[in-house]
Amino acid sequence: YTRSTDISYAGCGLPYYVGGAIESREQLIVNTPEKFTALTGVRVQTGMEAVSVDAKAKKVAFRNAVTGEESAVEYDNLIILQTFSKAYGLAALRLGMAFAQKDIIAYFSKVKYPYNINKSTQDLVSAAILKPITVNTAHTISQRGTMARFLSRLDIVEKIYPSEANFLLVKFYDADKVYDYLISKGIIVRNRSHVPGCRNCLRITVGTQKENIKTLEYLMEYDKSDIR
Repeated sequence: YTRSTDISYAGCGLPYYVGGAIESREQLIVNTPEKFTALTGVRVQTGMEAVSVDAKAKKVAFRNAVTGEESAVEYDNLIILQTFSKAYGLAALRLGMAFAQKDIIAYFSKVKYPYNINKSTQDLVSAAILKPITVNTAHTISQRGTMARFLSRLDIVEKIYPSEANFLLVKFYDADKVYDYLISKGIIVRNRSHVPGCRNCLRITVGTQKENIKTLEYLMEYDKSDIR
């Protein structure tokens, strides 16, 4: 189950196990629920947000992201994954959490590296989870909207894709040139131009207000310049 309407994600490949040879390049592009199901046999339900878990009854309550209707799903094996990269703004730590039954966690423990999380990371995360997460998310949502509005006014921008994450996927008329220009100014974004389905797209992370303003200033400067 995923809250998104699809499973495509600019910048990251969806992990899956095929169990055999991949015959064509097209098979590597797993960007729809149908493709994922065909490869893995696992059904993907989009547009559904988990709202509660009843561990004793082994049921998960989901809310339809469009209609708001709730429904319960029974489960035998459940794993809930939570990254610290987005809402918590701790991407540099490369850390996440997994919640599951004891027997599943036991399997995780057998294959993980010993001492795989260092003390400094543990301390930073322990402090972060004690703070209201709404502070970070409110900032990200506000800044993301501001950036989208300013970017939409630039002639160099062809399209801004809808986003519920901490970044914007922006399609430019010549992403490679924009990317090189930003690099020359010390601004690092992710060039996704060569990712299937993302031609001429740059992934721009929502940072602090100061970082976002600086990025927008350089993009507006480039938009008005003759070098483009």
